Amino acid sequence: MRYVEKTFTEDMGGGCMVDFLILSDGRCVGIDSDSIVLYESYEQARDGVGFLKMIDLWEGEKKC
Repeated sequence: MRYVEKTFTEDMGGGCMVDFLILSDGRCVGIDSDSIVLYESYEQARDGVGFLKMIDLWEGEKKC
C-alpha cells in the first residue's frame, strides 16, 4: 500500500521553509524546524487552519 502521493518543499514567506507530504487519502503533513502538523488537506495547510494533530519539536525548550 502506498501512503505518500507527493512530497515537496515550499517557502511560506519570510524564509520559512516547510516540507509537505501529501498523503494518499488527501491529508497533508507539514514539517518545519519547529513542528510536525497533520492537516485535513493541503489547502488548509496553506491557510494554516484545520489541523488535526501537532507535535511541537521544542517541547519544554526555548525556541530560537
